[in-house]
Amino acid sequence: MPNIELARKAIEAIERNPEALDQDFWHCGTTMCFAGFVAMCAGAEWAPGYDTLLRVNGELIHVGDFAQDALGIDRDTATMLFYYCDNIDDLKDVIETLEVDAAQPERIPS
Repeated sequence: MPNIELARKAIEAIERNPEALDQDFWHCGTTMCFAGFVAMCAGAEWAPGYDTLLRVNGELIHVGDFAQDALGIDRDTATMLFYYCDNIDDLKDVIETLEVDAAQPERIPS
C-alpha cells in the first residue's frame, strides 16, 4: 500500500519551497529531486560528502531506493516519480493516481 501521507508531505515541502525542486539532481546544494524531498520528510539524513546517499541505521543507502521503500511503491512508479515527472503538477498527477488505486478494493482472483 503506497504511503500517500508521506508523498503529500513531500509535495507540501516542495510547495513551500518550489525553487528547491530540481529533478535533474538527487541532492545538490539547496536543490533536490522528489526522492530527496521524500527522504527529508521521512527524517533521513544525507551522508556527508555524497549527493545520492543517505545514512540510515549506520549504513549508506541510495536516496532512490530509500524513497521507493518509504513510499511503498514499485520500481515503475518510482521511475516515473523520480525521473520523468519534471514539475510539481506531474508529481501531483502520479500521486493522485496512487491515491485512487489505493482506495480501490483489493480484487481476489476467482
